[in-house]
Amino acid sequence: MLILKLKEVELYQRFFLDAALGFWEEWSEEDAFCDVDDLEHVDLAKELDLKHKKVLSITCKGSFEEFSSIEFRFEGVNLLLRLSDNTDLESDVVLERL
Repeated sequence: MLILKLKEVELYQRFFLDAALGFWEEWSEEDAFCDVDDLEHVDLAKELDLKHKKVLSITCKGSFEEFSSIEFRFEGVNLLLRLSDNTDLESDVVLERL
């Protein structure tokens, strides 16, 4: 799951894959992290120097023949949220830098 707080938007943005489908939700600050306590928290803004970078686009791709993936394009950094195995619905979700 990737959680973003965009400067121009009041609500937090949550992106995740479930059953090979891409999801985008909006949550208040207090609710955005309520059900993710068991997940490892990684501050990508700090790790990838994303703080104050402009989001250029967020695209969810997929079809009947291809599992969904979500691509994030920031100024100077592109990320892809996808299943680690495109033939297995139960495979881990990975975030890779493109």
